[in-house]
Amino acid sequence: MTKTTSNWKQTKRRWLNRLAAALGPFLFKGLAATWRTTRFRSEYLEARGETDQRTLVAVWHESIPTGTVLHRNRGYVALVSMHRDGQMISTIMNRLGFKTVRGSSSKGGSQALREMLAAGREPIPLVITPDGPRGPAHSVAPGALFLAAMLGRPVTAYGYACNRSWRAKSWDRMVLPKPFCKIVIGFSEPFFVPREAVRDEKIMAVYQKKLFDQFELVHRQAEEILGGKQPSS
Repeated sequence: MTKTTSNWKQTKRRWLNRLAAALGPFLFKGLAATWRTTRFRSEYLEARGETDQRTLVAVWHESIPTGTVLHRNRGYVALVSMHRDGQMISTIMNRLGFKTVRGSSSKGGSQALREMLAAGREPIPLVITPDGPRGPAHSVAPGALFLAAMLGRPVTAYGYACNRSWRAKSWDRMVLPKPFCKIVIGFSEPFFVPREAVRDEKIMAVYQKKLFDQFELVHRQAEEILGGKQPSS
């Protein structure tokens, strides 16, 4: 690939990202207005820690569109990665009423962690994608659990199901429900992560497995409700 071709592709991507950031909020709100949405266990978003701290919400990276537009204008704080599409995602989330902190477990990680710890002192939910920014999809990195342990916040996993959607060709296979589809969204029972997990990898691994299992359960329950069944436990 020549330097000219590479520069053209970078310029094209920047402009596409800017266009998506400008139009994305209107597209998402327009689509959401047509969805028939059922919610379950939304009260888990109001779970509190010992010092009245709100929940830390874990969301698979593929669920960012539904999670964002269906919880807009609530002032939640979300960690958004420093990767090349992160600015677009951050801009869209800001315009939908989220506050964002840029960073990840690698580039920009230390500063992002400090900002999230600072934001965590406010009584508002924090939102993190434990499999972002590069995957593998549906993997649980320890960052969200580290924050939960340090802040004393309960952790809940966000789950969804829909009967018709588009899937991106990205690593996370990001989901965008189609117009007039049926959607079910919900949350898992919150749990706490002990401070010991911050210093002990074996304990942290136990809670990484617990969060993964909670994701599996809440997604399965959403699918069952979508299919007209009682959710399993």
